[in-house]
Amino acid sequence: MKYLLAFLCVLNCYTSFSQNIDTIPTHNNTNTYYETAVNYMKSENYKLAEQQLFLAINHSPDSLNISKYYHALSLINLQQKQPEDCKKHALLALDYNPKFGEAYITIGKAYAAYGKDCECLKEPIEWALTYCAAVDKFEEAKRVDTSLIQEANELIELYSNYFPDCHPYWIDEWDNKKFKIECWIQEVTVIRCRKY
Repeated sequence: MKYLLAFLCVLNCYTSFSQNIDTIPTHNNTNTYYETAVNYMKSENYKLAEQQLFLAINHSPDSLNISKYYHALSLINLQQKQPEDCKKHALLALDYNPKFGEAYITIGKAYAAYGKDCECLKEPIEWALTYCAAVDKFEEAKRVDTSLIQEANELIELYSNYFPDCHPYWIDEWDNKKFKIECWIQEVTVIRCRKY
């Protein structure tokens, strides 16, 4: 009787395992999660898109794909005006793929779009420095991914117009000095004055 119970237990465990193994997502399933997330993003259903992306992240064995999924999350955060989460997810994308230049572009866009909203940045010159930090990220994107050179250069040209307006008498005091931007940005940038 003892052996029969042991056999039935093994049989039951095997049957249970066989049923559950079919529900474990394979690499192909992670692509399905991602494709579903993209469709949700297109229809602006960001909550469901995020859920699908987290499923893809949790079940993917591939670091490059995980990087792509985290970057997609950062794009949702950017769209939803959540710059801190945008940066967090873009940095996670870079943890899995340090050569993912698009993640640097996304961080730069978050700095440019929302840096001036930091409550701890009181002075206009401090707001303007967020554009210096954004340009730093665009430069980094070019460095790690040469296919992004044109896009990065266009963004650099655009946002350089918002660099600090250094009065001629202050230019020696400010230009090319390092400055730490606080708040969620937490970056050290080099002050660059707007060129006329």
